[in-house]
Amino acid sequence: MFGNSQPTGVVATGSLSAHVYAKATTNTLVITPKWQVSNDGSTWFDAYGSNRAAAVAMVTGTGSAVTDTIALSAPEAVYQYKFARVVLTSTVGGGGGVGVDEASVSYSWRQFLGMP
Repeated sequence: MFGNSQPTGVVATGSLSAHVYAKATTNTLVITPKWQVSNDGSTWFDAYGSNRAAAVAMVTGTGSAVTDTIALSAPEAVYQYKFARVVLTSTVGGGGGVGVDEASVSYSWRQFLGMP
């Protein structure tokens, strides 16, 4: 599942975050959010913090609904590109990709006002 892309030209450095909601009901379905960046809006690259830490699972399905809502800060790398977005990846039992049961992504930021 892809969140809408966010143009970064109007975003003050250090202020971008994503409001991410996910629900997994399918047993062993693991949903993990991650940031991606692009300069053309069509070719996307994963964005990491300076320590390149792996993305952390947000929810894991148990057969019953498991939900979580988080604020996910953007890594510094997003401010070097024209567009950023959050994607939700999913796997079942560590295997191949499957659909996300339910999710949404929206963004918050302070506006960059340019040079004084």
